[in-house]
Formats: sequence, C-alpha cells, structure tokens
Amino acid sequence: MRRKGNRSLHTAVLCAAVALVAAGCGKSSSVTGGSETVIGGNAVLQGTVQGVGFASTPVRGATHESSGGSGYTVTVVGAAGGTVEIDEDGRFVLAGLPAGAVTLRIEGAGVSAQVTVEGLVDGQVLTVEMRVNGGTVQLTGSPTCAPSVANTYFSGDIESVSPTTLVVSGRKVDLSKLQKVWLPSGRGDISDLEVGDRVKVWGTLLGDGVLVADEIVSLVNDAGETWFSFKGRVDGVSGSGTRALDDVHGSPNGGSPSPAFYPTLSIAGKTVYTSGSTKFKWSEGGTLDPREIKVGQTAYVEGYRNKDGALKASSVVVDGSSACASSSTLDVAALCNAG
Repeated sequence: MRRKGNRSLHTAVLCAAVALVAAGCGKSSSVTGGSETVIGGNAVLQGTVQGVGFASTPVRGATHESSGGSGYTVTVVGAAGGTVEIDEDGRFVLAGLPAGAVTLRIEGAGVSAQVTVEGLVDGQVLTVEMRVNGGTVQLTGSPTCAPSVANTYFSGDIESVSPTTLVVSGRKVDLSKLQKVWLPSGRGDISDLEVGDRVKVWGTLLGDGVLVADEIVSLVNDAGETWFSFKGRVDGVSGSGTRALDDVHGSPNGGSPSPAFYPTLSIAGKTVYTSGSTKFKWSEGGTLDPREIKVGQTAYVEGYRNKDGALKASSVVVDGSSACASSSTLDVAALCNAG
C-alpha cells in the first residue's frame, strides 16, 4: 500500500511583510503589528501554509510522497518557539508557546511575511490555515482549538530512533500506538528506519506538542533516493533529451509500452525526466502517448529524486482522457487543456 497526494507547487516572488491575524478558541482578533516579547508557555500551534511551493492535502493510504522539504521556515518573534522548518506539505508545529498571541515570521524564496496569531490556550492545539497569494497572506477557513488533533501528519528527517520514540526534525513522535510502517518496497517495521531517513508521520497531535503516531511512511529507497509526488501545470515539453535515466525507479504497476519519446517536462517550475520505465496515463485510466502531453495541461507526477537532485518520474498522469488527444472540438480541447 502506498500513499498518494496531489501537489500544487508554484514559485512566486513576494514582497513586503504582510500581517495576518487568526483568532482561535472563540476569541476575536485584531491586527496588532510590530514585534513583541514572547515568553515560554504550554500552548501548541499547528499551521498550514499554501500557495508557494506547498501541497494540497494528501490522500491517506495511497502513496509515498516528498519533495525533500519546502525551503521555508517559520520563526516566533521573541524567545519562545525558535525557528522550525515548514515541510513540503506546507505544515509546521510550534510548541511551548504562551497563551494569547504570538507573532510569526515566514521566510524563504522571496517571502518575508509577518503573521500574528491570537487565541492560543495552554495545553491545547490551535490549528490555522493561511495562503500566500501574490504579495499577501490571507487566513483561509476558521481556526480551531482542541486538546488534541487526530489524523494529522508531517514530514521530516529522523534524528533519533528507539523502540518507543522517534525524534523527527526536532519533534517527538510517540510510537506506543503505531500500527503500520511502510517502506518503498512494502510493509516494514520500525527497525527498518534509520537516522537520516526522511519520513511522513500520521497520527494524533497532543496539547504538549507530541505526535502519537499510528502510521509512518519511509520516503527513501535502498539507493538513498527520496520519493516525490506533486501536481501542477505543464509549462514545457522538450524532446527525448540526452540524459540517460534508464535506471529510473520503475512504477510498481510497470512502465508504459515502450514509447519512442521520453520527454523532459517542466511541471510547476520543476524539471522532470522520463524514461522507458515511466508509466504515462490519462487521469481517466487510459494509456497516454507522451507525445500527447501539451503545455497548459495539468499533470500529476511521482517518482524518485536522485542524490544529485534530478527528478526521475515513475509515472506521469495527465488530467483528461484519450478523447483529449483525438478530439478537435473547441469544448473538449478547452477541457483537456484546463490547467
């Protein structure tokens, strides 16, 4: 069994710091602006940032996925909380925060945005969502506050392993309720995980910041390559190319029937290499001739990232059907090319 998630990875250059205020636990909010002194506490903040290289929610139980980290960080302005990585799903957790309000700073790849969050309560998890759009950061949905949050997840690198506990990117993971460990090759065990492996952890986030895991997915294969998957607009399609990627990690479902054309694709700003082992399909299930991939289509791609950073596709799935390739009607063409 593998996990599958749709990813929307889009790079944008943002300017200026933007204030966002989120209310939680029934409290009202207002823009406070500026910096403030932050002391320690016992509140937990779980956040999701979307819109700049971050993903939409992955579907549990479908495939491994990782893009190797987002390259963005969130910092608490003041003494408590420090700086944490925003993972490739756009998620972060800060523990030990004071009750009331904190000011955060999101940074990376042209982004430097101030975020003020209110409604923190000791011993509870405040969950907020925000979206970076152009030069602004906006709250999406309503913040929630609870003693624990079930069915949450995050990705990170293993820093320590024991039979009962992991430390993943600085976060404690309780293994007392662990049910499944998934490796690229199939079902595994906690003993198969090593320090340095990148994993995705699913479980329940408690009000002390500990995540009680029920399922863990390893994102690294035996060759040290990291699984990735994302969805985005096709921005470019080149010829077969000269790069030899015939050693691409094959899809568990097998490759396409020997297409003579293995394009190099630009999808959501990322270069993706294909080969004879890449499986090409339409989203409705039909076999896709890679020559039918066009700029403007939307594609879901998954595979492994080489140690040198190259993205080698195991599969490419383009939104649409085989009718998209054969039809010349305006309505069908517009639907097929919708990105």
